[in-house]
Amino acid sequence: MGPIKEGDAHTKRVFKIQQILKRLGHYHGTVDGLYGPLTTAAVRTFQEVQFVTGQVDAHTFEALLQIRQEWEHPQSTTLDHSLTAEQKQIFLQEKGYYYGAIDGEYGPFSQKAEEDFCKAHRIESQKAFIEKLQQPDYPGVTPAFLRVGQYFQTVSAKKQIVIHHTAGSGSAWNTKQWWDMHPAQVATDFIIDADGSILRVIPKGYWAWHLGVGRMDLDSRAIGIELCNYGFLVKAGNTYHNDYGGIVPPERVYTLKEQWKGHWYFEKYTPQQLQSLYGLLKCLVEEYGINFDKNTFHDGKSGVFDWSRDAMNGREGIYTHNSYLLYKTDAYPHHELIDLLQAL
Repeated sequence: MGPIKEGDAHTKRVFKIQQILKRLGHYHGTVDGLYGPLTTAAVRTFQEVQFVTGQVDAHTFEALLQIRQEWEHPQSTTLDHSLTAEQKQIFLQEKGYYYGAIDGEYGPFSQKAEEDFCKAHRIESQKAFIEKLQQPDYPGVTPAFLRVGQYFQTVSAKKQIVIHHTAGSGSAWNTKQWWDMHPAQVATDFIIDADGSILRVIPKGYWAWHLGVGRMDLDSRAIGIELCNYGFLVKAGNTYHNDYGGIVPPERVYTLKEQWKGHWYFEKYTPQQLQSLYGLLKCLVEEYGINFDKNTFHDGKSGVFDWSRDAMNGREGIYTHNSYLLYKTDAYPHHELIDLLQAL
């Protein structure tokens, strides 16, 4: 469908949108079918967990209709003895699966959130669901989910872990905001800041494009981890810069022993980043039971920094973005990163 925007009038969709937004508490005008400034403002408020445009695109319209279906087909407000439906909605919202009203009306939208959560965590019993719902994420990980529509809300089994770096800002929050601004559905599950803090930007089990090969079977089953790093650098006099204008002081420059993919210089991965990466990899490998080949953790031919037939065939393991595309340079063969992988 085309976007529904300010100036549209008296269509069934505008009436529906206003009715739902009014019940959610975002729209305070008259339900008159006129898409004016009040409706635009209400849509923007709702889209704080979506892609903020002020227009109703396909993602936004589908989300609104799902929420309305919740009200039309509610279930009991108390589903078991440990948590009420409202409490479940609160926890599911914190985990990134639910973004409707916290009203205890546990209909199809809440049920899908619960089903996706259980599938992503591979749990079947109600008791296990309640226990897992109340547990925090991995140590040191902060949830900061992208807006709905920036990733795919289908749960896939995970078989691979892929390490990237941004070639941009050293800030995880800036990276997250950049992805939110560009509706290409390109992102990784985690971003590790230069200070070692970790953001989870995609709810567990869901996925986005991040490999660049256009294969859903690979992207959906690969957990992406992004290290905030300027990537390869060019030396000009006494300064080092990357292709995007990032300047790196000499003490932050890593010089390779041999030229790699046409480059000598990269920004160093920070000790805090590497420590956080190691802890996160340990958690992911343990949870998903991912087997990996330590013999590939080197910088030579057939290593984890080279193109890999195994990676492209979907074989489980730990890889870098180089494993999927020959021209990529993330992550690069930093000796401490290699040591980290060898220590897993």
